[in-house]
This record gives sequence, C-alpha cells and structure tokens, in this order.
Amino acid sequence: MAGAHIIGRVVHASSNAITDDNKYARPEYERRLLLQEAPPGLDEANYARIVDHYIPRTRMRLRRMEWQSQDLVEYKLGLKFPDPSLPNGCVAMTNLYLTEHEYDYLRLFIDSDSMVKRRYPFVHRGAGYSIDVFEAPHAGLVLAEIEFETADEYQRFQMPDFALADVTTDTFFTGGAFATVPESILRRVLDERLRRG
Repeated sequence: MAGAHIIGRVVHASSNAITDDNKYARPEYERRLLLQEAPPGLDEANYARIVDHYIPRTRMRLRRMEWQSQDLVEYKLGLKFPDPSLPNGCVAMTNLYLTEHEYDYLRLFIDSDSMVKRRYPFVHRGAGYSIDVFEAPHAGLVLAEIEFETADEYQRFQMPDFALADVTTDTFFTGGAFATVPESILRRVLDERLRRG
C-alpha cells in the first residue's frame, strides 16, 4: 500500500522461552469465545483487516494485518504448536516479522487456504478483548479473544455475558480449521452452536 508504514523486525529470544527445541517461543495464554453477533459499541473506523494464509502440512501461518485508519501494515510468519507444560487450550507461539517484499515472495508458494476478518478492540468491564468479525465465506462467524499474562489469570477467567460459549479447546474454532473446512460444514456447525448457545 502506497505511503503505508511497513513494520519489519524479528522477535528475539526472551525469558518466556518455554521449550528447549524452540527457545524463541513464548506461551500464548488466550481464550476464544463464540458470539451470537458483534457486541454494540464497536468503532467501525478503528479495526485491523487481517488476511491469514495457512501453509498446508505445517503449523505455520502467513499474516497481513492492516490498520487503514493508521496507515499501517504489518506482515508476519507465525508458528503455533502445543506444549505440554501449558494449561489445556494454550499454545506456544513464535512470530517472525517480515518486510512487504518478503511477504509477497512467500505468498507465491502458498495455496488458497486463507481467511479474512476484521479485528476490533473492545473493552468490557475493564478487560480488553479483540472482536473478530469474519468476511465471506466465513461471514456470520464472530469470535472474541482475550489474552492473559499468566497461566493463573487464564485459568481463573470467567466468560462474559456477551459470549455464547468458550471455544478455546474446540479445535474446530481455530484459524487452521476455518481455512480448510468446506463452507457447508462451517454453516452446519455454526448454526448448531449458535442455536445451542
């Protein structure tokens, strides 16, 4: 995007490294919540449009994240994997931040397993959430995410009243699954979960 400020940096090792085989990983203490619809009060002028491409037969994700209101674009290659030392539903995460050129080059080698969503910041009772509103072919899917600093905070979390269900440990409600599931199955499962809510 012309005139955009491109972030290009590498995440270095930190004290959060949790596995000997991947010392650059950090724990991701995050809850995913299924919503009936986007909560009222979202600022339609303040969101990031995210395009995720999932690389088949790997644990890797290529992401483009654009804040049009800030003239800012971020590119990164992410790796998520389970770690038995973490609470159920948590993963280890490594991000490599890319330049636009590096992103475009890698994009050439990735098939069409992708999804697009708009991510809005949202505050509820003093807690900060990210509200993800998905675009076609995943339109109608709305999730909320909340991150925590510690495993204790993650485990003590109580679901807010604007959410239908905590789907953190449901593998169907993950980006990699959404990118590959047939739309007919997505519609069926989503309709069942929204009715059950």
